[in-house]
Amino acid sequence: MRNAYVDRLRGLATLMVVLSHACGYIPAIFYHFPDQLRVAIIHNGYHGVFVFFTISGFLITNKLVAASDHSGRFSIGTFYLDRVGRIAPCLVLMLCGAVVVACLGIERFSIDWGTLPKRLWYIFHISL
Repeated sequence: MRNAYVDRLRGLATLMVVLSHACGYIPAIFYHFPDQLRVAIIHNGYHGVFVFFTISGFLITNKLVAASDHSGRFSIGTFYLDRVGRIAPCLVLMLCGAVVVACLGIERFSIDWGTLPKRLWYIFHISL
């Protein structure tokens, strides 16, 4: 069951993070903003991260409580299958977008394709 207030708060937290990153990568968007507002956006984006992860923890906990039986047990396999099902499509879309941007030849987003497999192996090997 969705809660409109939680959805709005999560959207606001996401917007804070996106704007914080955009100020650094696309400063022309914020050219007409007052300096104090730009500085506030850049330096307070991490608050959005804290709020977003707090809400995520709340929602995941509610989902686990709802999925548990009378003794409090739940299926960890079903839980992770659901998480992968929610996260994997966004991850694939983001990776495809990143590859497209890297292939456009924009210097700031360039990739050393020769070292990419080694770097990906390092990232995924460490996280496993």
